[in-house]
Amino acid sequence: MLFARPESPFAEFLITQQDGMSVGRKSVKRCSRGSYNSRRSCGDTVMVNEMLGKTILCLGAALLFSGRALALGAIVHLQGAEGDREAFFADVRMVLDRTPMDRIMGPTSVKEIDVTAVYEHAAKPEWVTLRLQFECPSELADAKNKAKSLGPNDPVRFRIGPGSYQVRRMDLKSDPMAESAWNLSSAPMLMKAGRITCNMDEFRKAIRKSLGADTAAFDHAAFGQRLSKLGLPPDLMLIGHTQSNEFLYFAWEVLWWKTVRDGKRPDPSGKWSRAATSAEKAAATQRMEELQKEAEPVLAQARASLEGNINKMQAEFDFQDRAASLRKDRKLNKLEEKLIYAWVGRTEEEVVTAMGNPRLNEAGDQRFLHYMRYFDNTAQVMELKSGATWEEGNYSECNVEFVTMRDKQSQWRVADARVWIRENALGNGKAWCDSLMNAPK
Repeated sequence: MLFARPESPFAEFLITQQDGMSVGRKSVKRCSRGSYNSRRSCGDTVMVNEMLGKTILCLGAALLFSGRALALGAIVHLQGAEGDREAFFADVRMVLDRTPMDRIMGPTSVKEIDVTAVYEHAAKPEWVTLRLQFECPSELADAKNKAKSLGPNDPVRFRIGPGSYQVRRMDLKSDPMAESAWNLSSAPMLMKAGRITCNMDEFRKAIRKSLGADTAAFDHAAFGQRLSKLGLPPDLMLIGHTQSNEFLYFAWEVLWWKTVRDGKRPDPSGKWSRAATSAEKAAATQRMEELQKEAEPVLAQARASLEGNINKMQAEFDFQDRAASLRKDRKLNKLEEKLIYAWVGRTEEEVVTAMGNPRLNEAGDQRFLHYMRYFDNTAQVMELKSGATWEEGNYSECNVEFVTMRDKQSQWRVADARVWIRENALGNGKAWCDSLMNAPK
């Protein structure tokens, strides 16, 4: 793998954040016999007592690397020459909405993602965990006020949010990092992290569509093509790690393993690289085999739980696809967009709890939960002289209909929401929709 060394003022900024108190986060160190067993045996450069104490975690990590596991972390960016390399990882399981309430309907929203930076150089932190916030085009904004999507070369607006911290290399204790002001940047790492954050729904959809039917096969070529449409590099790699200490493990054990093998990993804390003796390695190997046998029932249970979670996630993906197929390319009005955003996937029971009892109809494999609000003070007026008649007064009507379908567990869940208005010349049907725009409780 080649490492380019672009200018990195952002990394230099991170290194200068040394003040503050320790928040007491502890690193978890791991040793894996199977990571690159053909290159070196486990324990050559890692403390033996660590290898013994974390064996079950090692086995769990091996399970994460198995073909049955869904990748939930991403290698966002790699930079630097040997001896001064930097690796940036993102936890792509979740993106948080940090939009202030007074901007919720504005043209942009604020989304937050966790990014971990791991550093090779001895003068830099062991790692830095960043709560990176980005300004993204809002899904709820009116079409005329909506911000344009990020172009391939557009810079991103970002800030370092609260909760960010760095782990000092000298003693592996953590220091909180100060929040930053909003900045505009075209740094490669930030541009990639921003596009993942602002396009998280499409990013997850790309993962889902690239999975085989049994979730074991992954079409990397198709995934790369889908990433290109989001302005991301097609070779962006997904891995089965999500936590900062796991990213640290991956960087040293997979990306920079030769540095570890050669005993050149910076270790002022003395926690990582004391070489094991032959006797210690033999004892550790025997102990690991014993622990592996003891842990097998637990691993079998964990494997079953993992597969159950994968099946549950796949069922959710299937329902969302069916719901999207039901809506097809129907042009949505603004009220429908809001209801679909809030309600698709929710159960009928949740609809009734929030909206009250509906008028219910069923046809085929779909149910229709209909709600209506209206105002009518119209009257027929007749002129006695001419006999002419006309209508006077206000008629306003708003209709909301939730369409539900059964999921794989035969539970009725919302797949679509439809809104239509009827009114006369003096009416205002949209005003009567306000009382029907309820959110799930």
